[in-house]
Amino acid sequence: MSNKNKACFIIYQYFYGDQKANTNFIEILDYIKRYNITVNKNELLLSGRLCKDIKLGDVLFTKNYNTMIVVKCLFAYGHTFDFLNAGMSCAILTNILEYSFFQYEILYKLYPESAKKQ
Repeated sequence: MSNKNKACFIIYQYFYGDQKANTNFIEILDYIKRYNITVNKNELLLSGRLCKDIKLGDVLFTKNYNTMIVVKCLFAYGHTFDFLNAGMSCAILTNILEYSFFQYEILYKLYPESAKKQ
């Protein structure tokens, strides 16, 4: 992992669009209901805290690079955003994967090769 790939997002809770309500993750379920967010059966919503700035289209990955996701939508305080700053709590919508995330897992931001050389 290059020095440029540092922790970007810490997962607090998650919701797979095709799962039944998980009572362990009541906060994300309340957030989905309160702000009328639709999570389709082929999507995943991750809630957590940003450690780095993030924008739509960014690629995030797990520590061993075995899973990558693309940021489809960013939610914070009941609104959608194209860009969010480090330090914010937010929810990230992405396509569902076969990989199972876990609470407090850390995702890293993939930087383009040109950024790695700088």
